[in-house]
Amino acid sequence: MANIFTYSIGRKLIVALAGIFLILFLLVHLGINITLILCKSTQTFNIAAHFMGTNLIIKIIEIVLFGGIILHIIYTLINQVQNWLARPVRYRIPNFAQLSFFSKFQIHTAAIILVFLVIHLTNF
Repeated sequence: MANIFTYSIGRKLIVALAGIFLILFLLVHLGINITLILCKSTQTFNIAAHFMGTNLIIKIIEIVLFGGIILHIIYTLINQVQNWLARPVRYRIPNFAQLSFFSKFQIHTAAIILVFLVIHLTNF
């Protein structure tokens, strides 16, 4: 029996799990940053920032986070290239009726997010 991760569905599962992990990170990131708006002083934010900057477990999770980003990007690109190779000749009339707006422009939103991420991390 072959490994499930050698099949397309297994790779999609990895992409989905990495995506869920990244969304959870964004929710924590948002929760900490929103304390700047909701609290009258910056003390809560400073305590959270100090905890995030000095805790060893958080530092390990940070490395796992970068791994999750890389894993998500690599497996998404592998799936996309294999989809292109599976059908080298495009349909004469593309049927976009079944696709949502986000599905059609997924590669564009990924590029925008990647540019934002690079800018955000260089400013960090």
